Amino acid sequence: MCRSRSTLQTVGADLSPSLFSHGLGGSRQGYVYLGREWARRGYVSIHVQHVGSDSELLRKKGLWAIYRAPFNGEEYADRPLDISFVIDVLERRAGAAESGSLWGKLDLSRIGVCGHSYGAHTALTLVGMLVNFPQHDGRSFRDVRVKAALLISPPAMAWSPTAKEFAPIHSPTMHMSGSRDTSRLWHITLLHRRRAFDCIRAAPRYFLNIEGAAHSTFADHETILLAKGNGRLDRTDPPRLRPRNADHQRQIDLILEFSDAFWDAYLMGSDAATSWLDPVEPSGAALERGE
Repeated sequence: MCRSRSTLQTVGADLSPSLFSHGLGGSRQGYVYLGREWARRGYVSIHVQHVGSDSELLRKKGLWAIYRAPFNGEEYADRPLDISFVIDVLERRAGAAESGSLWGKLDLSRIGVCGHSYGAHTALTLVGMLVNFPQHDGRSFRDVRVKAALLISPPAMAWSPTAKEFAPIHSPTMHMSGSRDTSRLWHITLLHRRRAFDCIRAAPRYFLNIEGAAHSTFADHETILLAKGNGRLDRTDPPRLRPRNADHQRQIDLILEFSDAFWDAYLMGSDAATSWLDPVEPSGAALERGE
């Protein structure tokens, strides 16, 4: 794949932050391939660890605690608040930064949020998806500072069951899934993965369905059990992952290709990236578009 259709940010330019929200049992150590790619392209890639649905919960309390986490309203609410808190911190550091420092180069008018699985839920709430808690229907966690969202393998979204919960979303979105991205345990089909894409009406949106990609493909095949060791809060070294075969590498290349184009188009305002996304017909995947 060739990622030459848009221009890299230059070293001296203001830098757009891309914040990442992991899935159940994950950590800030995961999804290294995405962080490295976006940093290579000049974005400031920040991976947030959500205590309460992360690898530490898995390590200390086991799989049952992880499976129960999505049904915990407090944890559900804490996740988007974690991201908004990080943006608050970025604003404070940027405001106090010396000229020419990394913090001083942040362009906080162009913030993107990406999430995988349960993290895609988090990203959707930040761009306006409403959540129907038992004691509070239609709660919003929208953060107007988030300008675009990349949504990878979103789950069933049982607390946002109808199209009206997606109506407030006016930010561009890129949705990704795969032909094997289903779950018997969670009773999730490909229709669930594309539900947000089908319900959003008020903003540009894309749905990339990658041939042969499963749920763990997007986590670089880091499974929950691997994340238990990889994502300890006291670890700073890169996680251990299984080697990629040719099919997996092709799928990773597609994820990088289209995430790059989406950030460039809707965070950097690249006309070249937008023009590339509009007509492209990828090999090994299907791309749908909506306005």
